[in-house]
Amino acid sequence: MIAAPAVLAAQVVWDVSVSGAVAVGAGVIGTVLAVHVVSLLQERASSEHQATHDVLTGLPNRLLFMDRLERALAHAVRNEVPVGVLYIDL
Repeated sequence: MIAAPAVLAAQVVWDVSVSGAVAVGAGVIGTVLAVHVVSLLQERASSEHQATHDVLTGLPNRLLFMDRLERALAHAVRNEVPVGVLYIDL
């Protein structure tokens, strides 16, 4: 029995932990190998966090700052609104 997809954090997640034969009528047509996608999404989120945050402090790093700055500038251009940046390097 295969589980239906569930929505988790606006993404479709299959929570399937079944493996075995697939039968149609009286015959077996194949086997099912299930993958637990939730753990893959958690690993992806963890990798993204490690890439965009300082290991010791957990604070956002320059890569994340530049990404957010690019998004803010693009939003400002699209909507014709001003944007300001205050950057203090300690």
